[in-house]
Amino acid sequence: MSPQISIIIPVYNSEKFLRQALQSAAEQTFKDIEVLCVDNASKDSSPEIIKEFAGKYPNFHYLYKEGGMAGGARNEGLKHAKGKYVLFFDSDDILRSDACEILYKKAEEEKSDIVTCSCDRIDESDKKLSKCNLKGIPATLSKPAATRANFLFIGAGIIGRPWGSLIKRSIIEENHLRFPEGRGTEDVPFMGALFALANKFIFIDEPLIDFRDTTNSLGKRSSNNSANINFENFSYIRNYLNGLNIYPEIKEEFEYILLKQIIGGECIGNGALKQSDKTQTKEFFEKSKNFYLNLPSDLFKERNFIFKVKLALFKFALRHNLYFMPRLARVITNPFIFFYGIFFPLKEISLSGLPEE
Repeated sequence: MSPQISIIIPVYNSEKFLRQALQSAAEQTFKDIEVLCVDNASKDSSPEIIKEFAGKYPNFHYLYKEGGMAGGARNEGLKHAKGKYVLFFDSDDILRSDACEILYKKAEEEKSDIVTCSCDRIDESDKKLSKCNLKGIPATLSKPAATRANFLFIGAGIIGRPWGSLIKRSIIEENHLRFPEGRGTEDVPFMGALFALANKFIFIDEPLIDFRDTTNSLGKRSSNNSANINFENFSYIRNYLNGLNIYPEIKEEFEYILLKQIIGGECIGNGALKQSDKTQTKEFFEKSKNFYLNLPSDLFKERNFIFKVKLALFKFALRHNLYFMPRLARVITNPFIFFYGIFFPLKEISLSGLPEE
């Protein structure tokens, strides 16, 4: 008989915290689970630790995947998963003993495709640092009241990580969804695409997982929150959703969410591009120029004057390879936006599905 939950743990050189992580999975009060530990060619004693637990607990399984980084390891776990739900979990984090029980109960009661919990950040000595910042997430999101774009924004723009979410496996398998492999930012593309496919989402504002604030585990290899990374992540989501013929129906909102992160939205703020140095800006221009200069000119006709100014300056910089322009635009536009807002109150269309205050 298939388990209700498949816990998938990518593992790479995690011997320092791996026992603690696996023990927290073994001690779950909800017992109808399988634990799939995917060794991503570790060089330390991680494989032996996994096999030790697999020998002790019949529902623990050792899997091996060489290459592909965390995305490849998680995909290998999905290949073998049998549960109704999947729960991704990193090899240096700690699950609260009742985490699976609470997440499963909520998913079944609410008939929700995704249930996400909050978390506590801890250091290498298990000292609590803070509660994870997941500000702006609604307690419930469901269609048709919320749009696909609302869902996508929550998945890619706020949560952006797979661990701590109980996910109905049928959504993943029926839509042939997988993590991109071989890159350090596989989380956002997967979560953005996943949320765009979901019909109902529940958020539990209770820390059911301790997130260890390190960059050592496979799932936490560092990523640069830059315009380049944002563009690559959303390009993956765009291509995936286009293949399902979903992208056309959310094109305007989709591209606005991305541009808001890159150049800023309808209010004060200039996005990630202002933080890029000349080399990063040049790389971004080379990747994105053809795409943005060929976007329909009337795509954002419903957006406000402030955003249209930002977009016009951005396109001008792209067209003429003015790599210094994004930084200069911040100096030019922010004072203008401030005074403009005094006479014309700035209000952004909700991206999260939450009512505007």
